[in-house]
Amino acid sequence: MANNLEDRDACLIYGANDDGSVCGIENTERPRYKTADIIKFLRDKPFTGGYIPQVEAHTLKFQEHEADVPVIYRGIHTPYYLWKGWGNTHKLMLISVNTKSM
Repeated sequence: MANNLEDRDACLIYGANDDGSVCGIENTERPRYKTADIIKFLRDKPFTGGYIPQVEAHTLKFQEHEADVPVIYRGIHTPYYLWKGWGNTHKLMLISVNTKSM
């Protein structure tokens, strides 16, 4: 989430490969989520203190491809964490980037 050492906003990028090349997500069969979908998903999770991170979903076009980029904003209640286990795993993955360059 927004729990990063740089204390800045962070995002996940869907539609890019590990080497940084853009493959796009426009032809996926999976649902593409909007900001409201992500907020609804997060509201159903047991965040400590009930503090849910602020998020926005963006679609960026690059080299004739689309990438979906949910941005997770840092806030006064970071770090955000769940007060009990959720799902089959407790591992989360975070890609931290400087959103000012987007």
